Amino acid sequence: MRSPHRAVGALLLVDLLIYFLLIVLVFLLSLAMEIYEDFCPTLYSGFGDVEAEVVFAGYDISAPDLGWDDYQDINVAGKVVAILYGNPRMERKDFSKYSPRQVKLLNPDRHGACGCHIDSNGRDIGGC
Repeated sequence: MRSPHRAVGALLLVDLLIYFLLIVLVFLLSLAMEIYEDFCPTLYSGFGDVEAEVVFAGYDISAPDLGWDDYQDINVAGKVVAILYGNPRMERKDFSKYSPRQVKLLNPDRHGACGCHIDSNGRDIGGC
């Protein structure tokens, strides 16, 4: 019989691999992006140019009730936050209220970030 702990461990390993790959992408590649080609502003976007350090903040979740805070050990003040679309897959934890795009765009602002990039991993999340 398979242990349920193995399944949770495998899911966490997949999430950690995704984190690692995004960190490599953000820090090792230069991110010169063109509006409407590489990214699309949202209704919540401001106007202007931003030159700032990029900081990875996981799934952009601050949920003390679930024992999860992607901002716990990072300082995003004045930086652009790169986050993943969606939620971590964990048994007995419902992160669904943290997945809407509107919620994901407000959290970096609450932590003092100057911008936010949502990596949709090829999923259509609306936009352009």
